[in-house]
Amino acid sequence: MGRIVKQKGNFKQNRRKIFLQRHVDQIKEEIEKKGVIQALTEHTAVDLELPGLGQYYCLPCDRYFVSNDALNRHYKTKAHKRRLKDLQETSYSIREAEAAGGLSTPDNGRPRKIDTV
Repeated sequence: MGRIVKQKGNFKQNRRKIFLQRHVDQIKEEIEKKGVIQALTEHTAVDLELPGLGQYYCLPCDRYFVSNDALNRHYKTKAHKRRLKDLQETSYSIREAEAAGGLSTPDNGRPRKIDTV
């Protein structure tokens, strides 16, 4: 019996791919600033170095595809649907984030009077 060959090198590549993608907040900000149509037209300009000459782009996922069929298949995937759901949620404000971390001022109600005799 032979040994099982260990798969090498894919973990780092996949992790790097995640960190190179734009974050949901950045995409949401771009959509609010420019609008969906203008943002899509900027990303779908002809570029010879991108897959499919840069014509097939998914704005929520920040990915380029080789063909229209590949883009349509991507729209049905779980990752795309999850990304759309993340874009629909409201993002946290700085105040909410500080309150979650315990940095906000405590609200202890009205101060009580202590009667000393």
